[in-house]
Amino acid sequence: MGCFPSSRSDTRVSTTVQVVFQKAGNMPLTIFTNKTVGKGIKATQAWETSWTKSAVEKKRLLFWENRHEGNPQIWGHLRQVITESNEQTSNELFMHLGLTVIKGLLLTQDSVGVMYNIPPYIISNPDNYGNITPEKISLDEVLLDVSGQGVNTMRIKMEANEAFGNLKYKIAETNGKAPQCVKLLLGEMDIEDWHTPDLLNLPNFAKIVVKFSNK
Repeated sequence: MGCFPSSRSDTRVSTTVQVVFQKAGNMPLTIFTNKTVGKGIKATQAWETSWTKSAVEKKRLLFWENRHEGNPQIWGHLRQVITESNEQTSNELFMHLGLTVIKGLLLTQDSVGVMYNIPPYIISNPDNYGNITPEKISLDEVLLDVSGQGVNTMRIKMEANEAFGNLKYKIAETNGKAPQCVKLLLGEMDIEDWHTPDLLNLPNFAKIVVKFSNK
């Protein structure tokens, strides 16, 4: 028997995951959902930050130095693609990688199924820099506080390039459930195929519903 039968007698537990995070790690980042910058595979939503250009460059360097999942050579080539100023050369370099494009350079997949997630601030420059130089520059992460009826209260940290679907495995393990008995929803949208960078487009304190079956 599946975890989500169609019977009306099935009782599910619904709870809310409170998403508490700073966009792009500790970097204040505003993304303009109605404006696009860049061309072709380098197209992203426009963004701006109150950080200085120097601080943003340090943040970018930290990103590249901490790509530990996936193929290091592919990460190196993706970095070349992004930093290459000639559009034709950049496209040719990317085509030679043989990656499956899911969402431009923001999300690609290699031949063995590994996802490569690159946030907009790595691919494109902001509309505006600011004048703030942070005391510390940290890696991207999303902190999720999980609580609700029938759910063990917990705090989960998701890394920048971690599949958001891993959240359901962590919730399932903590609550003694099978992963297939957990659903992640934003409104009516199933979001377990999201990745952490996708959360950067959500407002702070966005609410994600977790549903458990009664099995």
